[in-house]
Amino acid sequence: MKRTAILTAAVLTLSAMPLQFVKAADAPASGICGDNITWEIEDGVLTLTGSGATYDYTKSDLYWDSVPTADIEKVVIEDGITRIGNYCFNRFWTPYSVTVELPETLVSIGEYAFHNSPRMRIDSLPDSVEYIGEGAFQNTLITKAMFPPKMDWLPDRCYSLTYISEIEIPERIWKIGDGCFAGCSQLRSCIFPDTDIEIGSACFAGCKNLKIRLPNTMTALPDGLFRDCKYLNKVEIPPGVTEIGENCFLSTGLWQLELPAGCTKLGDACFSQTKLESVVIPDGVTELPDSCFAGCAQLKSVSFPDTVTRIGKNCFSGCDLLEDFHLPENDSYTVGYNALPKQYLSTQGDFLILHDSELYLCQLDAESVRLPEQIRKIDMMAFQDAGLIESVVINDGAETIESEAFCNCPRLRSLEIPASVTEIAKDAVIECGSFTTVYGEYYSAAHAFALQNGYEFVPLHDEPELPARVPDYEADTFSFGNNPGLFSGAYQMSDWARAMLLDYSQRPVQTADAAARQWSGSCYGLSSVTVLTAAGILSPADLDPDAETLHDVRPTEDALSVINYYHMMQTGSVTQNIPASVVNLAEAIRLAENYQNGGNPFVLTFRRINSSGHAVVGYGIERGEWEWNGVTYDRRIRTWDCNYSAQADKSQFYFDSSTLHWCIPAYGVYDSGGSDHNAILCIPNDTASLNRFPYFASVPLSGDVDVSGAVNAADAVLLARFVNEQAGLTVTHRGAYNADTDADGLLTICDAAAILRM
Repeated sequence: MKRTAILTAAVLTLSAMPLQFVKAADAPASGICGDNITWEIEDGVLTLTGSGATYDYTKSDLYWDSVPTADIEKVVIEDGITRIGNYCFNRFWTPYSVTVELPETLVSIGEYAFHNSPRMRIDSLPDSVEYIGEGAFQNTLITKAMFPPKMDWLPDRCYSLTYISEIEIPERIWKIGDGCFAGCSQLRSCIFPDTDIEIGSACFAGCKNLKIRLPNTMTALPDGLFRDCKYLNKVEIPPGVTEIGENCFLSTGLWQLELPAGCTKLGDACFSQTKLESVVIPDGVTELPDSCFAGCAQLKSVSFPDTVTRIGKNCFSGCDLLEDFHLPENDSYTVGYNALPKQYLSTQGDFLILHDSELYLCQLDAESVRLPEQIRKIDMMAFQDAGLIESVVINDGAETIESEAFCNCPRLRSLEIPASVTEIAKDAVIECGSFTTVYGEYYSAAHAFALQNGYEFVPLHDEPELPARVPDYEADTFSFGNNPGLFSGAYQMSDWARAMLLDYSQRPVQTADAAARQWSGSCYGLSSVTVLTAAGILSPADLDPDAETLHDVRPTEDALSVINYYHMMQTGSVTQNIPASVVNLAEAIRLAENYQNGGNPFVLTFRRINSSGHAVVGYGIERGEWEWNGVTYDRRIRTWDCNYSAQADKSQFYFDSSTLHWCIPAYGVYDSGGSDHNAILCIPNDTASLNRFPYFASVPLSGDVDVSGAVNAADAVLLARFVNEQAGLTVTHRGAYNADTDADGLLTICDAAAILRM
């Protein structure tokens, strides 16, 4: 195309540009600015003569910075010149208004060609122009928007910061670029044709005197479209608009607004700092985004549907007159910090509680605060700028303390956190200069939180004495372990187990094929089956009909199939491991204590920084004194490690009760409390998640193609259509396994006929 040729023509590096000119006492200045273009200055007129394109320049190497331009009052570009290069007249300085005459041979104007030349004035463009680059006329003395007849679009920032006062856009224009008219403070009106046109983001930003009627063809208002249009007080939004972009009306004079019924999405700060007095949000909107109406000081009424599920942070901050307000009547909405209007907050008493359990804001500013019994979660900024609070007692039953929950409370000294709290963000307390002490239970999340942040930890009770309970390794664990000889170096599974796994896995190819060929151990499967058996979910007889205890189970193909099935549940991303910090160590200790009190063992996995990992079974806690690598530990969690035929001291999990530093010596993994951890502790402690898709939950039913639990004509019809059409029909892996009635590995009409005979 001709335009492509124009864009790529005459591109030379600056090192090849002869930056030469001469100026004698009585002679004109002159020089070269293109392969075939020269210039000279005489009697205040700069004239470019020649043919073809000027050189391209860059914003860091501008040609006219080295040329005396102060006396120039006119620029004449003569016929024969076809292109004005990138940045050619950028930052062209003169104290006078400079008129620019362009030739009828001009085809292309490069990027930022006249940018930042506020005294340069171009009154017309020749009809020959086919291309204008980004920002070509930005910050010039242009007073009229020009649309060369061979162009059907305008580039980004083309007329930004010019003196255009009125615009009438021709019907052929299909696109106006980002910021095209931004900062045109004299712009009063813009007339669009009723044609499809793409308007770029911030197109009219900063056009403070603008009044406009948008084309009815628009379906979205782009980001920042009218930002800082100070006196824009009313805009009729086209009926087909479904989305209003970020900052679209930010800092405008908008006081009247009617959103189309089909509008479903609002962008961040889209109406922030406007003069709106009332707003009705359509039913299709489900989110009121961050800062949506922030700073709307005159807003008195807002109506939004109860299907709204999110009110973003700062959404109604600064809306101090807003009284007609309610929270959504649904069970799933969330509210960001500082989102609610002051008038609404003033009616909510000492504690604003969402969903009957979520502390959004504590408005009680007293020396000592005790939280209500129903609190389960303390939100971000729930305690913010509280000038009097010195201590807070969190209720028993609370579970989560979010990031920055206690922020800028200058007199806050202590928190009492019950053992029910299992999640505390590391930065839950920030900008609280007097804070020193955490009260809590040993090995709780509160204990770990205090150690993480260097706060004093004061136990509420002495460390409990636990009942003596030691696992019977001769009955509670397998007699065989993670032996590649037994497993033949592969994940052995029955066809039925493989079919179930393929149905359940999020990565069936990896699970069934690649992983099965890359056996690297079945430790997770051995550990999880051990835990499921201890919990009574599996029985030893399920694995081996002759087994009374887990130790009696022989490594038969059926037993290995069960073990590898549960191992591959992890590999297939069905059972999720939870990356842990020192906070999660407290959970491991709690589970070990639970075992001492009669509970089940648990799976404990770790992964080294080289990505190799391992899984063991965790049992109870015992006290003592052990030294590994020069560090003394006073507690350890007993484990069964399938890599050891006889349990060894070095394979146990050791920790220090005062620092919560831990290690597993056999694998050289440890946590010193620093930032460079060479292991991640993971604790999938829910036996239901380990058994999410039970191995023995269903029995293969020959012929049950649709996996409905019954064999009938519907199965034969489905199989026959699947075999003959192979389109639009789904037969699951288990269904395909069931359908293969003659076990020849193929699905054929013979199988369908056999199903009909059943």
